[in-house]
Amino acid sequence: MTTLKEKQLFESFQDKDYRDTFVQEHIGVGLAYQIRAMREKFGWTQEEFARRAGKRQEVISQLENPDYGSYTLKTLKILASAFDVALQVNFVSFRDLIRNAANLTPEIIAPPSYDEERQMTFAGVHETTDNWWESDTFIVDDDLIRDSNLSAYSADALAVSNFATTDVETPQQIRAPRKRGFVYEAA
Repeated sequence: MTTLKEKQLFESFQDKDYRDTFVQEHIGVGLAYQIRAMREKFGWTQEEFARRAGKRQEVISQLENPDYGSYTLKTLKILASAFDVALQVNFVSFRDLIRNAANLTPEIIAPPSYDEERQMTFAGVHETTDNWWESDTFIVDDDLIRDSNLSAYSADALAVSNFATTDVETPQQIRAPRKRGFVYEAA
């Protein structure tokens, strides 16, 4: 569903110069804000983050400046490693860019580290066989369903099932066609 804000922004993209400027600003301001938000989420000072990233504090300050705009893939990979998150760089349609910009959440701006994600993903998940990757049934604790609005996705990221967070009285068994395994994520 397209919102009025998305429609108005898309209409303003008729001007090529505006589109180019929007993309440049979205990248520069967005990265600077995201780097700072993630650093603050971890409770790190610029000095602490610089140490973890193998950079000087002055470099971190520069990277957090929305007017900087000279990020390299090498530097972004180093920062992703220091934050222990994935880095994704890809070309997208303007419609997707607008939709993503209009729907930013704190979780998108400062995603969880691998360890945080692993705790959310597998907390309360029990395999029903020793070879969980060959199984088509998993048992999920009620508390996890109630507390995290658990969703199940197959390994190839196709939605298998969504669980309600209300009126759960017994552990839920998830049944789906045999795949390479399942990844459980908090929705």
